[in-house]
Amino acid sequence: MKKIFAAAIFLLLFLLSCSTAIAHSISNIALIGTDSPCTKQTIAWKTDLGEASLLEYLPQADAVHLSESGIRHTPVMRLLFTNPGAVQCNSVRLGDLQPDTTYTYRIGSHTKTGIEWTEPRSFHTASRSEEAFSFLVFGDSQNAMPSNPDY
Repeated sequence: MKKIFAAAIFLLLFLLSCSTAIAHSISNIALIGTDSPCTKQTIAWKTDLGEASLLEYLPQADAVHLSESGIRHTPVMRLLFTNPGAVQCNSVRLGDLQPDTTYTYRIGSHTKTGIEWTEPRSFHTASRSEEAFSFLVFGDSQNAMPSNPDY
């Protein structure tokens, strides 16, 4: 039962965090729930084909030092073939996180002039306590249709 509640809360966080980023071609940044939401978090995003990217993070208390001492990870890259064309999906699974802690992260895209970063974002790891909570679940495929903006 505890795992179902943990998965549900991280599904909510995933849905709330889905959005388009500012940097280069980074889009559809999403938090994906894990089997250990107290100590692990997966972050996924899309980029142009062949584009190199990376993720950098720190506990929020240290976020002021993100550019100097952020922990960097190179993502696992996978190609996804869709009707409109192929997209590159990237993901990083963070481990050894502290429970009930807020982390700040950003995603960078390698460009000719250096690394172009998204605006910093944050997530909060689950607590080890078994306090009751409530949540709302909704869906969004993150597939905009330019021909029908109201879709």
